[in-house]
Amino acid sequence: MLRTRTPSEELRVSGAEFVFGDVTDAASIQRAIGESQASVVFHLAGLVRAHRSVDFMIVNARGVENVAAACARRAVPPVLVVASS
Repeated sequence: MLRTRTPSEELRVSGAEFVFGDVTDAASIQRAIGESQASVVFHLAGLVRAHRSVDFMIVNARGVENVAAACARRAVPPVLVVASS
């Protein structure tokens, strides 16, 4: 899932499937993962800086919850990979 419409061409030619949305919007996550045939979902979204601490929770914690819940709802859940540095 990408927030902007400029996906890497290198990823595209390797067969990656791109969907557009926002991890804080549970409905867009559900639509994207629910309609996808992906066997693996890489969740790499996150904030490293924010003006308000609540923004960290909204993006970093709720974002993971939204992605994990959408994966779990699939008849055959994809492998979910969550990464942070």
